Amino acid sequence: VIPPEYAQMVEEEEENEQEDGEDQGESNGEDGV
Repeated sequence: VIPPEYAQMVEEEEENEQEDGEDQGESNGEDGV
């Protein structure tokens, strides 16, 4: 089960990953697409 706080963090990271998807994608294998 994912805590609401973590879910909000993921949403914010996804917005940043759209710009730096390559760099963060390697660090965050789970979220990086």
